[in-house]
Order: sequence, then structure tokens, then C-alpha cells
Amino acid sequence: MSVIEVLNPRTGVADFRLVPAGAAEVAALAARLRAAQGAWWRAGVEARAAALRQWADEIVRDREAIAAAECQDTGRWRLSRE
Repeated sequence: MSVIEVLNPRTGVADFRLVPAGAAEVAALAARLRAAQGAWWRAGVEARAAALRQWADEIVRDREAIAAAECQDTGRWRLSRE
């Protein structure tokens, strides 16, 4: 399987190497997600909203690391911080 090198836009150096998922792996993941969709729906709107609020809280908590990773990925510090 091919490897995709992700280049740092400022240095030109490969910061990451990604191995894309194959068709069978994508199909298996899609099947698992479809199977879980019913439980997510049955959990109700309050539980789904709580899960999304928790996710938002984690994004706020980790915003500095997220901004740093985005800056590294794009080379754009200001836009990564907004």
C-alpha cells in the first residue's frame, strides 16, 4: 500500500506519513458506524447534546495543542488560532 507524506509547508520536510485505508477497511468501518447509528438515535436528544457539549469542552481545553497542530499543518499561525 502506498504511503502519503505530509509536508510541512514552511520547511518542506515530511512531518507525517499516512497509510491510507484500503477498500475493505473503509467498508468495515462504514458498517460499524451504520450499526452504531441506531444506538446513537435511541440515546435521545439530551444524551446526544451532552456528548456534543463534552466534545466542545475538550476542544476548548485542548485549543492550544489543536492550534499548534493546525499551524504546523498549514503554516498559518493567525488563521489556526481563530
